[in-house]
Amino acid sequence: MKRFMFLCLMILLAAGVFGQIDISVGGQVGLGFASTTTKYEVDSDNYSETSGMDTMLALGAFVDATYARLAISYAMSLGRSGKDKQVLGGDEESDTIETPDNYYLNVLNIELLGKYPIKLGSLVIWPAAGILYSMVLSVNADGDDEADDLSDMEVNDLYLAVGCGVDYSITANLYVTGCALFNYNLTPNPTKDDLPDEVSIFSYILSFYLGVGYKL
Repeated sequence: MKRFMFLCLMILLAAGVFGQIDISVGGQVGLGFASTTTKYEVDSDNYSETSGMDTMLALGAFVDATYARLAISYAMSLGRSGKDKQVLGGDEESDTIETPDNYYLNVLNIELLGKYPIKLGSLVIWPAAGILYSMVLSVNADGDDEADDLSDMEVNDLYLAVGCGVDYSITANLYVTGCALFNYNLTPNPTKDDLPDEVSIFSYILSFYLGVGYKL
């Protein structure tokens, strides 16, 4: 992972040196909504579905090279909500899943985006696409006194990211930046085994960031 981060940073710096691209650095705060839905389906009239959503607060930094941005952030869960739905013979029943008082989730996110800047005076709008790698640092899902043992699970995930951002220049070097991203989980299976045919998992993160950048 350290090699991956170093390579991404070197790509950004090389682009700035050889491509005459503006290099900037900055910090940002973000709010994310991480959702996972697991479905066990026999047929359309008989299935069970469990869903959960974490509201995540993120703090991080970024390096921007006009056409690419590398962002690294630490995120923690502010709270989790869940729902369990059962459908038998077409009849549906649903219940709210209670979250333990001691529940917590901490992750490290590394996101690399390709951008296409559209300049409109002091405003720059940039559609973006890229990848997000999310690593779970610690989690306590059952609310006991110790963090969960994740050694037998695959909890680090790769996401496909798409979205749009905007930069607004305050001075020649200082600007405010914000973006909204939809991150689709390409590796939602938390186990090391293949999922049965009856089981499907849909997972995503909807994130919003606001920050300040400085052109070097």
